[in-house]
Amino acid sequence: WAYRVVGTNGGDLRERVLRRTCILMVQARRLRAERLQLVEPGSAESLQQLLSNQVLVEWQPSTDAVTQRQQIAFSHNILFDFATSQLFLPPESADVVRLLATDPDLTLMIRPSIVMRYQQLWDTSREAFWALLFGSSGDPSVSAVGKVIGASVLAESARTLQDFDPLIAGLQSGSTPERASAEFAFRHLVGALTAGPATTFAGMHAGPYCELLRVVSQAANEYVAGYAETLLRVILEQPSNLTADQFLAAGQTARHLLRFAWSHQ
Repeated sequence: WAYRVVGTNGGDLRERVLRRTCILMVQARRLRAERLQLVEPGSAESLQQLLSNQVLVEWQPSTDAVTQRQQIAFSHNILFDFATSQLFLPPESADVVRLLATDPDLTLMIRPSIVMRYQQLWDTSREAFWALLFGSSGDPSVSAVGKVIGASVLAESARTLQDFDPLIAGLQSGSTPERASAEFAFRHLVGALTAGPATTFAGMHAGPYCELLRVVSQAANEYVAGYAETLLRVILEQPSNLTADQFLAAGQTARHLLRFAWSHQ
């Protein structure tokens, strides 16, 4: 991307052409765009450069079909995904949430691009990552698929208990909207974990999920306790896979949940 798109000269114009390409494809809900709609004053050379660099290609319906010059596509779908993540999605997390809330079906087309944005934010700006995750989780207009994406990336990326500090703080918050967003995020995290391999939360290379359950179950409400119990049940299905520390944390979680149940009889 740095070599074929950004380059040394004319990168802004090439990215402008690619952004226009992504917009047209998203609007049409198909992975090709009309060539004439891409060409703007001063952009013809940039389009030709992108074609020469094999970022874009003239669309070919099948391998044995004639190339259609007036239809432009990305040379590979992953280039569309990356371009959409970088150039179509707004730079601010709050604006991404508004976009997904305004057009819920959009998530089905650009899900890989949203995954890429979450992965990028995890590596470069944790604050923006959590803003996008909590914003998507708490907005009722964002589709169910859109709410799960961030939690799935979180399940794959978190390695220490400290990685979950914003989630823990949100679950303990006195602010109802903030706590509600954190609760939705926790629910989707549990869903992502229970749908994935057991090695994610059990074993030497697992994430800190037993310890996370121990912490969030200490002062849980009914909502958090219910989802904590769901994950704990899955974790304890194969106790032999747990390390000593994981087994200890799971046992403490079980005691916290039992005490919560007794206090709410």
